[in-house]
Amino acid sequence: MHDPITIDPELVAEGRALLQQEGNLNWRWADLVARVMPPNSQDRGVVVAWAEEIGWLETGRTVTTLLSFRTTALAWPEDKRCSEASFTAHQELAAEPNRFAIIRPGMSKRQARVAAGKKPEIGSKDARGQVVADLLTDVRVLREFASNPQYAAVLREASVEVSDRMVDAAKEDRATRAPDLHRADEAYSVLAHLARARREVVSAVQRAAEVDLREGHVAEAQRRAEQIRDAADLALAFFAGRVDSASLESVLAEWILDDGEAKR
Repeated sequence: MHDPITIDPELVAEGRALLQQEGNLNWRWADLVARVMPPNSQDRGVVVAWAEEIGWLETGRTVTTLLSFRTTALAWPEDKRCSEASFTAHQELAAEPNRFAIIRPGMSKRQARVAAGKKPEIGSKDARGQVVADLLTDVRVLREFASNPQYAAVLREASVEVSDRMVDAAKEDRATRAPDLHRADEAYSVLAHLARARREVVSAVQRAAEVDLREGHVAEAQRRAEQIRDAADLALAFFAGRVDSASLESVLAEWILDDGEAKR
């Protein structure tokens, strides 16, 4: 038979008192367990006995949690802890040899996992954006993106989409807050599109003059120039008030349909 484990009554009293308190007590528990089972001790039974004495197990919590707290406390002497980083960040980095250099103020558990080279946890769909943001703060991840053309292409596409959505959201917000300014912006956008369309046509003709186009290319160029003329006639009719918005949408829908069939 094994001799009964003797627990320091003072540690039992401290544990029972701490169990009655509320709030973020992780570091206090960690330091207390490290006193129950000091460094270099291999007797986990003392933690089990202490947990039973103070009523820890009755709360539904486990001895494994206490042992994890102890590991964190031993890995992080008080003078090496970062008060502005979470306890779980310290916990994730506890086994890292260079943990004192990695930890930084405000570091979360996810950021610590990334810094430690671990796969980030995704607790819910809502957390995915934060996980990606944390990953993109890691220099090693960015280097991997830079060295892999496929990753880089995905990142560029995502960046463009995010930018477009931000622009659209800003436009909607401005349209609500300052409708007159929004209307002016849209008007200038219309004028810019028309000016750009004219420049594109002129540029295309100039390039055609520099190239010996084949008969088939000339025919296709004529067809597309006629489409541009039709579009310009439609624009003139609309601005002159001879075509209303409903008719305009109907014509545009037909053109889009025709373009789709032509591509097939």
